[in-house]
Amino acid sequence: MHYFDLDDDHGGTYVIDIFAPSPSLPIGETLTRGGSVRGNIAFEIPPTAGSLFVSYRPEVAPGRYIALEVKLDEAGAYAPAPTASAATPRPAGTPAATPPTRPSPTAAARRTPSAAPGAGAADDWGPVLAPLDGGQTYDDPAGRFSFRVPEEWTETDTAQNEVVFVLRRSQAVAGVGLEDTGEPTIGIERVRQAFDRELRGRPDYTQVSIDRVLVDGRRAYRQVLQRTDADGTQQLVQVYLVERGVVHILSFACPVDAFAEWAPVFDGIAGSYRVGR
Repeated sequence: MHYFDLDDDHGGTYVIDIFAPSPSLPIGETLTRGGSVRGNIAFEIPPTAGSLFVSYRPEVAPGRYIALEVKLDEAGAYAPAPTASAATPRPAGTPAATPPTRPSPTAAARRTPSAAPGAGAADDWGPVLAPLDGGQTYDDPAGRFSFRVPEEWTETDTAQNEVVFVLRRSQAVAGVGLEDTGEPTIGIERVRQAFDRELRGRPDYTQVSIDRVLVDGRRAYRQVLQRTDADGTQQLVQVYLVERGVVHILSFACPVDAFAEWAPVFDGIAGSYRVGR
């Protein structure tokens, strides 16, 4: 029963209540192939909750699992939503002088009913990140995105991101990674939940903050992280948005004591990001 949770299209997430009406769903019962079990589960839901989706996510490793999702309608009946098959999460790299592995969403993130507004749409989701003044423009050769970085930054080789720029004298780094979830209608809240689950499994990362922002007229999240290793402590920023099932992840890194200097530049680079050309 601990694999169930409940989400709404306002961004709310509700964990299961262990005290369910009798008979409750058994805990820890092993089913053989073709077997079944029946019981009740319970959630405490505020009256302000939006449309509800109950999910079953047996996130066990290694191997694959099937994530099931059911939409609850206003009358309390239910209709099955499309199911999604998710693979074991794939590691991907955060830009840094020596790129660490970054938490990333995968196909474990599933469909949400709320779509992000199109470019230029008015939205009270959060503040608009202002674009960088001046600088050089990078256009993705495949036409998937573009953005600006300061003139003195140089492109460097990367095996884990689409592109990475560095300012070597300061160890400041900016990069872009793309993750195809395989779900064209996936929404930003499901992506955030996937990031959160990944982050909980990475004790080497500490989340400092997370807030909502608008990038290219699209709903996005900006999270600030710290990571400590043998080389010291890095301050990391990830700004991520989703477009047609592809998560665009802008990752930034610098030494923690230089973060106050570089945070506005990171925001400016993210603010200049455009999906497509």
